[in-house]
Amino acid sequence: MKDFSSILKQAQKMQKEMAQLQDELKKRVVDASAGGGMVTAYVNGGKELVKIEIDKEVVDPDDVDMLEDLVVAAVKSAIEKADAMAQEANEEGHRRTRRNAGIVLMARYSPTVRNLIELFGELPGIGSKTAERLAFHLLNCEEEYALALADGIRAVKEKIIHCSICNNLCESSPCEICSDSRRSDKVLCVVETPKDLASIENSVSFEGKYHVLGGSISPLNDIGPEDLAIDSLVERVEKDGVKEVIFATNPTTEGDATCYYIAKKLKGLPVKVSRLARGLPVGSELEFAPKTNIDEALRGRQEF
Repeated sequence: MKDFSSILKQAQKMQKEMAQLQDELKKRVVDASAGGGMVTAYVNGGKELVKIEIDKEVVDPDDVDMLEDLVVAAVKSAIEKADAMAQEANEEGHRRTRRNAGIVLMARYSPTVRNLIELFGELPGIGSKTAERLAFHLLNCEEEYALALADGIRAVKEKIIHCSICNNLCESSPCEICSDSRRSDKVLCVVETPKDLASIENSVSFEGKYHVLGGSISPLNDIGPEDLAIDSLVERVEKDGVKEVIFATNPTTEGDATCYYIAKKLKGLPVKVSRLARGLPVGSELEFAPKTNIDEALRGRQEF
């Protein structure tokens, strides 16, 4: 009976601590911007929208669609930021709970093996169990394979560089695409990452050149316009007399905000700005298409 009473008191204490944690979260406010600071949203730890700030000097009041998209992007980023803050706080609460419950995690492996597991655990999409399996796979595999894998990782880090012109990954600068005289340097396709560039190249339908931004504007991940290859893009358009810039960023709020920001930077230059068409994928049926896809398809319709 004494043990049960002790467990009950401990449970009540943990419940009280979690309630206090939730109250503290509601008092904390995070902010996120879209369009390089054009719109800023403030959200508290309870995911409630507290305030919206709009930079009137930057936003075009006649472009309502852009303003609406930027507000949505800023609010979405702020909510994601609040989610991350709440998750971090909850994890800290669980750590306290484990300490209060007296749970002690024992080190089961040697420092070398434990270090390898931790390194694998830092890879994206790899959990603790998968990291453990990968570590033991390397321990049990042929030595030649393990050493070849290590050499491959080392070679990638030592030899791969960014192209001085388009920012793509390559082993010598300029890259093969920028050096290809058969491709037009008057049309630039702007992508977020080298993987996106590879996807467009696989289509074998684009004969211009590329510019890799290195990501998209994402306040949640602390990525601003200054962290991307935007200034070099504008400089390239001016210097090389580019006739058209095609935005091939991802169809997300971050990708849209990045496009709007760059479009404003290019405003006034004699260059056509376009974007990849969006809407209904080939082979799909209207009955199952999301509303946003149908809206995009109607706005981007073409003459038959």
